[in-house]
Amino acid sequence: MPLTRLLSIIWLSTLLIACGGGGSLEKESGTVGGDTGGTGGDAIEQAIQVELDFEDRIVTADNPLEVVATVTGSDGQPVVRQEVSFTTTLGSFIPATGSALTNSSGVATIELSAGSVEGAGTIVASYEDATSKLGFYTAGDEPQSNDSTANIDIKILQNCPDSWLNIDRDSIELDPSDCSQNSNLLGQQAIVYAKITKPGSNTPASNVLVQATTTLGILLPESLTAKTDAFGVAILNLLPGSSSGVGQVELTAQGGVASALFEINAVQVNVNLSAGIATGDVLSAGSTTIITAQIVDGSNNLFTTPLEVQFTSACAEESTPRATIDSVVTSIGGTASATYKADGCNGIDTITATVVTGGNVATKTININVAAAQTGSIAFMGVTNQVLAIKGAGGQTLTENSELTFKLLDINGNPVGQKQIDFALSQNPGGALLDSAFQFTNNEGLVTVNVRSGRAAGVLSVIASHQVEAGDTSQNNVISIVSNDITITTGVPDQDSFTLAVQTFNTESLNEAGVTTDLTVFAADHFNNFVPDNTAIYIASEGGAVGTIDDQQFTPLLLCRTIDGVCKAQWRSQNPIPYHYSIYKNSVADKCDRFFGQAAPCTLGIRESQLDTNGNLLNYLDNSGNPISLADAPSNAPIDYPLGGRVSLLAYSVGEESFNDVSANGEFNQNEFDSTLQDLPEAFIDFNENGIFDGNFPAPANPLNSNGGEDEWYVERSGALNNGQFDSGDGIYNGLLCGDEALAANACTRETVNVRDRSELVMSGSTPYIRAVTALDDCSLSDGIRLEASDMAGMCDINLIDISNSTPYSAISVTIFFSDIHNNPLPAGTTVTVTADNGVLRGLTDYTVVNTAQQVPISVSVNITKEAEPNDVDSGFLYIEFVTPGGVKTQYTVMSILDEPKV
Repeated sequence: MPLTRLLSIIWLSTLLIACGGGGSLEKESGTVGGDTGGTGGDAIEQAIQVELDFEDRIVTADNPLEVVATVTGSDGQPVVRQEVSFTTTLGSFIPATGSALTNSSGVATIELSAGSVEGAGTIVASYEDATSKLGFYTAGDEPQSNDSTANIDIKILQNCPDSWLNIDRDSIELDPSDCSQNSNLLGQQAIVYAKITKPGSNTPASNVLVQATTTLGILLPESLTAKTDAFGVAILNLLPGSSSGVGQVELTAQGGVASALFEINAVQVNVNLSAGIATGDVLSAGSTTIITAQIVDGSNNLFTTPLEVQFTSACAEESTPRATIDSVVTSIGGTASATYKADGCNGIDTITATVVTGGNVATKTININVAAAQTGSIAFMGVTNQVLAIKGAGGQTLTENSELTFKLLDINGNPVGQKQIDFALSQNPGGALLDSAFQFTNNEGLVTVNVRSGRAAGVLSVIASHQVEAGDTSQNNVISIVSNDITITTGVPDQDSFTLAVQTFNTESLNEAGVTTDLTVFAADHFNNFVPDNTAIYIASEGGAVGTIDDQQFTPLLLCRTIDGVCKAQWRSQNPIPYHYSIYKNSVADKCDRFFGQAAPCTLGIRESQLDTNGNLLNYLDNSGNPISLADAPSNAPIDYPLGGRVSLLAYSVGEESFNDVSANGEFNQNEFDSTLQDLPEAFIDFNENGIFDGNFPAPANPLNSNGGEDEWYVERSGALNNGQFDSGDGIYNGLLCGDEALAANACTRETVNVRDRSELVMSGSTPYIRAVTALDDCSLSDGIRLEASDMAGMCDINLIDISNSTPYSAISVTIFFSDIHNNPLPAGTTVTVTADNGVLRGLTDYTVVNTAQQVPISVSVNITKEAEPNDVDSGFLYIEFVTPGGVKTQYTVMSILDEPKV
């Protein structure tokens, strides 16, 4: 294929040459100039002529074509300084405008490059109406390029004259021929010369940023950039560096890229090293000196080519440096200087200077004798654990030992190694101890000691001291420091420092799923210090659900962990709803005395009682089922379980029982425990709120006989009471603070217990039930009033009052009780408004339901009196309106109000 192409080029060249020399002059009407072919007649006027010529008809990438057009006027004289336009069917012109000016001889010259398409083409030269054309052949071997990128001509120069760069480069152009173009570097620096021209032209590109990179050696300036002068020339310096071999320098400017290869060869140099202090002198601790390296060639002459000199020091190379020195310095005129500073180094420090050029390595060492600094102080650096568990109580959240770190410093603040530090405890509660009485500092001046907790809680610190060496008169004989305090504690909560708090007890959640309220547990140890972070606390719920609601995946839901002695979780309404089902017949309609035939709250709470067939109260019952009076009911009539819509909560954690530290020694001694008040049963969830574990009772066959506690469960204790059954306590103190003597006397154990706190919240309904009562002993009165027996002593239900002059009543006080369907409080935040459209109303007419889980209804009391002067209204009503937080609005007519009409 290459042979075929070559033969084609030769054949086409022959054809083009055979076509003759110059081109012809043409006009639209034909050819103008030369012999017209006529033999007589009038003379033809001479026209403007363009003659196109070039010596070689073949264009290649390496041999562009110089195209020459000669223009003569009608008088036969050259046309001077006029633009001639050139066009071509292949290749491209330089300049890309395709035009050139004629000189004094009428000659316009332009250059044709080969382009990227091979073939025969035609060039046309035009001036005014005159044209000339010639054919040519192009190899089309020029790589395709983006015409928008600059052209870069790069050269590696050496042996330039000393004053070569000392010219006004914006007035005089640097001539690379003044230097030798040599890409072989032998221990000397070279100049990287770059000439940048604008895209598609020979016009210099001035003030252009040139960026450079190299694969070998060192380019200067360090920014690896240079700016072109007025002639488009940019200069950089290339230093041999420390490695030999072939490298490539690459330049980039305005999108154009050019590169040049070079070779670095090894050169032999030697290094002489000296210090800024006299031989035999001692450098003071913390002082500085200058280290000077001279680089010489084989003839002991200064090697002036800039080289990198690497400085190192034995003390500066340590893991914690005890000296500093400039690590790399470039030589100037054969000399490189580094600053050395002793920062704790003492004795002999060896300094090394290394020069690498073209792969050859030259090194030299020198010794500096550094004086030791006087010991200054001890610094406390830190402690791994600020809080320790007492001995035997270490675990996940607290450990029983801690490591303390100290640092010995000289008077300059530098570390001092290989010196003895002595340790002592400020106090040792319960036998706390150190693992060592002394230790030696390491090269970094650091020393560590471990402290281990004892059997008692308390606070301690570690005293670190150093015996100053003889001859050091700058201070006292001993320097010392005291560490930060370390607290020793049980690390677990005790019973009387454990609290469960509920944000909202009575949420509007009986008929609404997804209602939430925050649960917070506060925990502290025996000394009322916060328990350690990450202490696990478990929360259980009888109804709804408990967990951490944070919209994050994989959050542990069975427990919460403390931060600053607090853990937070959320309760959410959903099934199950405790004892809300009709089979238990525990609504106010089933259990409470009627209010004039309507379901109404039980004013004393839902208690054991008997109702007639109409739902009216006959009597209350005692624990034996015997009837008792209304007056005895509050104290003797038990709660009629199960209660609906009430949710028991249990929070518990591993901890210890509380005791009275009479001896104030931080540990339990005999006779410091009240078994009646402080002995704990196993923790259990109290569904029926009676304070008694009822989970041992079998479930009743009839739900109406449930006491609400048969499903209660407990948390098994560790130790001797881990026996598979509920235990009410062991009568002795159980906890980590059990002292040795009390333990030996069987007055305590070091077993943990489950500390706990219980709470109750209410899933309140949105529908209110009401009962209005007034304080009267005789509920049979009927003159100007309508009454019936109520469910509490000294009160009568009332639904009418006549306060006119014809009745015994001029005023009356009325109390209105209200609850939800299970006799529970209405939702917290429910607004209650009492109004009347007859008489004068005073009292608690506006009320907001509080945050409560009480078992009895809430009430408001008002007074009704007649007007001072009769008006046109002689009858009306007392109203009560409820609006829950969920927006449920309910209004009741409580009673009728009559008075005298205006006469």
